[in-house]
Amino acid sequence: MELIKKISNIKESKVARNSIWIISEKIFQMIISLFVNRIVAEYLQPENYGTLNYVISLVTFFTSLCTLGLDAIIINEIINKKEKQGEILGTSICMRLISSFISTILITVVVLFLKPGNDTILVMAILQSLCLFFHAFDSLNIWYQSKLKSKYTSIIAFIVYIIVAVYKVYIVIAQKSLEWFALYNVLTVFLTSMITLYMYNKQKGPKLKVNKKIMGPLLKKSYPFILSGLMIAIYGQTDKIMLGSLMPDMTGVGLYSVAITITNLWSFIPSAIVTSFRPTIITAKLESKEKYIKRLKQLYSIILWVNIAYALFITIFAKLIINLLYGEAYIGAKIPLLLAVWSGGFSYIGVARDIWFVSEGYQKYSTWISL
Repeated sequence: MELIKKISNIKESKVARNSIWIISEKIFQMIISLFVNRIVAEYLQPENYGTLNYVISLVTFFTSLCTLGLDAIIINEIINKKEKQGEILGTSICMRLISSFISTILITVVVLFLKPGNDTILVMAILQSLCLFFHAFDSLNIWYQSKLKSKYTSIIAFIVYIIVAVYKVYIVIAQKSLEWFALYNVLTVFLTSMITLYMYNKQKGPKLKVNKKIMGPLLKKSYPFILSGLMIAIYGQTDKIMLGSLMPDMTGVGLYSVAITITNLWSFIPSAIVTSFRPTIITAKLESKEKYIKRLKQLYSIILWVNIAYALFITIFAKLIINLLYGEAYIGAKIPLLLAVWSGGFSYIGVARDIWFVSEGYQKYSTWISL
């Protein structure tokens, strides 16, 4: 009995350390982003800032298709099928590369339809689409999560954020064109994926293999998450695409983007909490129902109260925060910010719920709830 308690304490301490690394990485990212984004936003002004975010929304819209809803499935698979981890990870990367290629073609077609003759937006969209290919290697992060080794992915992120921050400041000082700003996301994902792959090999992760036979079963398990992810993408990105299509210029998109960015500033906290709890909840399901339910309750409660605290803080200091982070030119973002901040955070309850779906084999209900 004493041995079981010690093992449990060790696991809990690992979860805590894992969460601290993830949260530290996101805080570091946020601090750099707040400083650099102020410089970028002042340089671009609301209209160009809106154009940049319009393109990012178009690409993000297709991200759910590229991930194929595999993230929640893969971590469950590699925990329960340890001897096949290399096959599962390698196959998922291959599947995501194929879907990224298809998505890039679709993005190009959509831009030609929505913004015919706008070469700037077309070039930016194609450049941004490169992110999708490099995001395929995000599957390797799931292996680190399953081992509670987010320390390594966090260190990689620290290095990449510094490099990209320098790049952003350079293109502002050099007064580069808008297309150059489309490249910083590509640079971020490219460096992250390459360093992650290098570290994965150095850590002697399972040898990556592609097994065509497991593609079908993986898709069968993940398709509810593809559909729910697509619905969430429609819900989350259509607003910017509509604003960019219906309004005479991109200023509205710029102001709205500021509101959504501030709303999501805190998102690294629930995201880190969910990421760290995921493997422990799946493992707890195998150990005992009591422990499993306890972990789920802890996760839901933490996310809910953190959200309420953040929403209250933003509500009180909205104008001051916009002025501080973006400047007087973006003060029009105040009203959409006040509306968005009370709804955005609760979406993470849904992210946490997906862990329960996977653990119980109820993925099919995810689609209907999202709809």
